[in-house]
Amino acid sequence: MSSHTAKLRNRGKDLILEQAVQLALQNNHDVRIASLNVEEARHAKQVTRSAYLPVLRTESTFTHVTDTQFIGISAGALGVVDGSRIPSRTVVLSQGGKTFETSGIGLVQPLTELFKVKASNDVARAEVEASKAQAHSAENQIAFKVRQLDYDILIVQSEQQGLRIFRPNEFSR
Repeated sequence: MSSHTAKLRNRGKDLILEQAVQLALQNNHDVRIASLNVEEARHAKQVTRSAYLPVLRTESTFTHVTDTQFIGISAGALGVVDGSRIPSRTVVLSQGGKTFETSGIGLVQPLTELFKVKASNDVARAEVEASKAQAHSAENQIAFKVRQLDYDILIVQSEQQGLRIFRPNEFSR
Protein backbone atom coordinates (compact mmCIF):
# COMPACT_ATOMS: atom_id res chain seq x y z
CA MET A 1 0.00 0.00 0.00
CA SER A 2 1.61 3.31 -1.08
CA SER A 3 1.49 6.48 1.01
CA HIS A 4 -0.95 8.07 -1.46
CA THR A 5 -3.50 5.37 -0.90
CA ALA A 6 -2.83 4.85 2.80
CA LYS A 7 -5.90 5.56 4.88
CA LEU A 8 -5.93 7.64 8.02
CA ARG A 9 -8.63 7.42 10.65
CA ASN A 10 -10.58 10.59 11.41
CA ARG A 11 -13.73 10.36 13.54
CA GLY A 12 -14.57 6.96 12.17
CA LYS A 13 -14.01 7.93 8.52
CA ASP A 14 -11.19 6.73 6.30
CA LEU A 15 -9.13 9.45 4.63
CA ILE A 16 -6.62 9.08 1.89
CA LEU A 17 -3.45 11.10 2.30
CA GLU A 18 -4.40 13.89 -0.10
CA GLN A 19 -7.74 14.36 1.68
CA ALA A 20 -5.90 14.61 4.99
CA VAL A 21 -3.54 17.22 3.52
CA GLN A 22 -6.44 19.26 2.14
CA LEU A 23 -8.30 19.03 5.45
CA ALA A 24 -5.21 20.21 7.34
CA LEU A 25 -4.68 23.11 4.93
CA GLN A 26 -8.31 24.22 5.21
CA ASN A 27 -8.30 24.17 9.01
CA ASN A 28 -4.82 25.46 9.82
CA HIS A 29 -4.66 28.96 11.33
CA ASP A 30 -1.15 29.67 10.04
CA VAL A 31 -2.26 28.98 6.47
CA ARG A 32 -5.36 31.15 6.96
CA ILE A 33 -3.28 34.03 8.37
CA ALA A 34 -0.80 33.72 5.52
CA SER A 35 -3.60 33.92 2.93
CA LEU A 36 -5.06 36.96 4.72
CA ASN A 37 -1.60 38.58 4.63
CA VAL A 38 -1.55 38.06 0.86
CA GLU A 39 -4.96 39.71 0.59
CA GLU A 40 -3.80 42.61 2.77
CA ALA A 41 -0.72 43.12 0.60
CA ARG A 42 -2.89 43.12 -2.54
CA HIS A 43 -5.13 45.82 -1.08
CA ALA A 44 -2.10 47.87 -0.02
CA LYS A 45 -0.83 47.58 -3.59
CA GLN A 46 -4.17 48.90 -4.90
CA VAL A 47 -3.95 51.85 -2.53
CA THR A 48 -0.41 52.56 -3.71
CA ARG A 49 -1.50 52.36 -7.36
CA SER A 50 -4.19 54.95 -6.70
CA ALA A 51 -1.43 57.53 -6.23
CA TYR A 52 -1.13 57.60 -10.04
CA LEU A 53 -4.60 59.14 -10.19
CA PRO A 54 -5.19 62.90 -9.92
CA VAL A 55 -6.41 64.21 -6.59
CA LEU A 56 -9.49 66.40 -6.26
CA ARG A 57 -9.14 68.86 -3.40
CA THR A 58 -11.51 71.41 -1.95
CA GLU A 59 -10.65 74.16 0.44
CA SER A 60 -12.94 76.63 2.16
CA THR A 61 -12.26 79.45 4.59
CA PHE A 62 -14.76 81.36 6.69
CA THR A 63 -13.68 84.41 8.66
CA HIS A 64 -15.78 86.75 10.76
CA VAL A 65 -14.18 89.91 12.12
CA THR A 66 -15.90 91.16 15.25
CA ASP A 67 -13.60 94.03 16.27
CA THR A 68 -15.33 97.14 14.92
CA GLN A 69 -13.21 100.24 14.35
CA PHE A 70 -14.15 103.58 12.86
CA ILE A 71 -11.94 105.64 10.59
CA GLY A 72 -12.80 109.27 9.98
CA ILE A 73 -11.70 110.95 6.75
CA SER A 74 -12.12 114.72 6.88
CA ALA A 75 -13.38 116.74 3.91
CA GLY A 76 -10.60 117.32 1.37
CA ALA A 77 -8.16 114.94 3.11
CA LEU A 78 -7.67 113.02 -0.16
CA GLY A 79 -7.07 116.14 -2.23
CA VAL A 80 -8.82 118.76 -4.37
CA VAL A 81 -9.83 118.25 -8.02
CA ASP A 82 -11.12 121.21 -10.07
CA GLY A 83 -11.78 123.09 -6.85
CA SER A 84 -13.80 120.27 -5.29
CA ARG A 85 -12.57 118.63 -2.13
CA ILE A 86 -12.40 114.85 -1.98
CA PRO A 87 -14.31 113.78 0.00
CA SER A 88 -16.71 116.71 -0.11
CA ARG A 89 -17.64 116.17 3.53
CA THR A 90 -16.20 114.29 6.50
CA VAL A 91 -16.82 110.54 6.10
CA VAL A 92 -16.76 107.93 8.89
CA LEU A 93 -15.99 104.38 7.70
CA SER A 94 -16.86 101.36 9.84
CA GLN A 95 -14.31 98.57 9.78
CA GLY A 96 -15.01 95.18 11.30
CA GLY A 97 -18.10 93.12 11.78
CA LYS A 98 -17.47 91.63 8.37
CA THR A 99 -17.69 88.06 7.19
CA PHE A 100 -15.35 86.73 4.51
CA GLU A 101 -15.76 83.44 2.73
CA THR A 102 -13.44 81.82 0.23
CA SER A 103 -13.81 78.47 -1.46
CA GLY A 104 -11.80 76.64 -4.06
CA ILE A 105 -11.66 73.31 -5.84
CA GLY A 106 -8.62 71.96 -7.62
CA LEU A 107 -7.66 68.87 -9.56
CA VAL A 108 -3.99 68.15 -8.89
CA GLN A 109 -1.58 65.76 -10.59
CA PRO A 110 1.99 66.61 -9.67
CA LEU A 111 4.28 65.03 -12.27
CA THR A 112 7.39 65.06 -10.10
CA GLU A 113 5.66 62.77 -7.60
CA LEU A 114 5.17 60.05 -10.22
CA PHE A 115 8.75 58.86 -9.76
CA LYS A 116 8.09 58.29 -6.07
CA VAL A 117 4.78 56.59 -6.89
CA LYS A 118 6.50 54.15 -9.24
CA ALA A 119 9.02 53.23 -6.54
CA SER A 120 6.19 52.76 -4.04
CA ASN A 121 4.36 50.54 -6.50
CA ASP A 122 7.48 48.44 -7.02
CA VAL A 123 7.76 47.98 -3.25
CA ALA A 124 4.07 47.06 -2.97
CA ARG A 125 4.42 44.53 -5.80
CA ALA A 126 7.43 42.97 -4.05
CA GLU A 127 5.48 42.77 -0.78
CA VAL A 128 2.64 40.94 -2.53
CA GLU A 129 5.10 38.44 -3.99
CA ALA A 130 6.81 37.98 -0.62
CA SER A 131 3.50 37.36 1.14
CA LYS A 132 2.53 34.84 -1.57
CA ALA A 133 5.83 33.04 -1.00
CA GLN A 134 5.24 32.98 2.77
CA ALA A 135 1.73 31.61 2.25
CA HIS A 136 3.07 28.93 -0.09
CA SER A 137 5.76 28.06 2.46
CA ALA A 138 3.15 27.72 5.23
CA GLU A 139 1.07 25.42 3.02
CA ASN A 140 4.11 23.32 2.19
CA GLN A 141 5.06 22.99 5.87
CA ILE A 142 1.57 21.80 6.80
CA ALA A 143 1.47 19.33 3.90
CA PHE A 144 4.92 18.06 4.88
CA LYS A 145 3.83 17.52 8.50
CA VAL A 146 0.72 15.59 7.40
CA ARG A 147 2.80 13.41 5.07
CA GLN A 148 5.35 12.88 7.83
CA LEU A 149 2.53 11.78 10.14
CA ASP A 150 1.28 9.42 7.42
CA TYR A 151 4.72 7.83 7.10
CA ASP A 152 4.96 7.49 10.88
CA ILE A 153 1.61 5.68 10.87
CA LEU A 154 2.76 3.40 8.06
CA ILE A 155 5.95 2.59 9.97
CA VAL A 156 4.01 1.74 13.13
CA GLN A 157 1.55 -0.38 11.13
CA SER A 158 4.46 -2.20 9.44
CA GLU A 159 6.10 -2.85 12.80
CA GLN A 160 2.83 -4.18 14.22
CA GLN A 161 2.34 -6.38 11.18
CA GLY A 162 5.89 -7.71 11.55
CA LEU A 163 5.28 -8.50 15.21
CA ARG A 164 2.08 -10.37 14.32
CA ILE A 165 4.02 -12.50 11.84
CA PHE A 166 6.69 -13.44 14.38
CA ARG A 167 4.38 -13.82 17.42
CA PRO A 168 0.87 -14.59 16.19
CA ASN A 169 -0.30 -16.03 19.55
CA GLU A 170 0.39 -12.90 21.62
CA PHE A 171 -1.82 -10.67 19.48
CA SER A 172 -4.70 -13.04 19.10
CA ARG A 173 -5.71 -12.93 22.78
